[in-house]
Amino acid sequence: MIPRPISDELTIFLLKPLSGEESKAISKRFPMVFEDPDFGLKPSKLDGYMQRQAKDMGVLKAVNTTEDVLITAQLKIMDVAPPLVDLYARFSAPGGGEAEELIKVSVEAALRQWGRAFLHVTKLRGQAVISRVEHKSEFILSDPEVFAPGKEARELLFTDRFLSAMLKEAKQDATLAQRDGLVTAAKQSSIQRPRQHTRRVAVKRPTFVPFRTHRPALGAARGRGLGRLAQCGRGHGRAQNTFTQRQRLQHYGVGGRLQFFAKNWKRVTDDPWVLGTVSEGLKIDFISNPT
Repeated sequence: MIPRPISDELTIFLLKPLSGEESKAISKRFPMVFEDPDFGLKPSKLDGYMQRQAKDMGVLKAVNTTEDVLITAQLKIMDVAPPLVDLYARFSAPGGGEAEELIKVSVEAALRQWGRAFLHVTKLRGQAVISRVEHKSEFILSDPEVFAPGKEARELLFTDRFLSAMLKEAKQDATLAQRDGLVTAAKQSSIQRPRQHTRRVAVKRPTFVPFRTHRPALGAARGRGLGRLAQCGRGHGRAQNTFTQRQRLQHYGVGGRLQFFAKNWKRVTDDPWVLGTVSEGLKIDFISNPT
């Protein structure tokens, strides 16, 4: 049974805000020096790979803004640790009695709950970054095995193991997409197109020529039965337009002419990654030299 005076104190703790100076004063009363020099209580840093990706996609400012908000919350959660760790270390010393062991169990439970809250904010940071930079890899966050344990996980938000898993998934998706494209192309080539009955005429159709040189080509083709087409103003205009449209489609190709229609993509999406890929192409940023 928790006494009423303690309930009154808890009410004050929950409703009365603690100033930053008061929080710093409490932490200074419990200085922590760890025997392991590699261990430290601080938020993990954003990996350099993710920072470069966010910068290339133009979302680095939004990522940093979200990071600042979540890291501030994480630092406030970390302020709970010094007095709890101090108490836990005192009652973990050998030679304690039954009462000391009970106190140790209570403090250990508090530290585990503290770690749960700290990890929750870390996961929120990872989801916020992935949703803006690599949203297709967001499902990988649910697998704890893709994060490297130990010091690397404390220092980096994603770790090299996670980045390797993300690149592996991207490579598999690209391979499957390429395979599906080949299968689709094979199916389309196997379809027999129905024969269209056309009326044969004596005049041959002009041979397709580049749009910049079709006028001399037509003029040179007069001896092949195309003189009337070249001399007729109205007929020559229709041929010119037809050749120009066909030539543009063939000249630029499918991939090459995509950038010429980048402005039309702005009508259907405002995603900076999509617009940047259409207009500038896709840049693959490897974390190491590929084999």
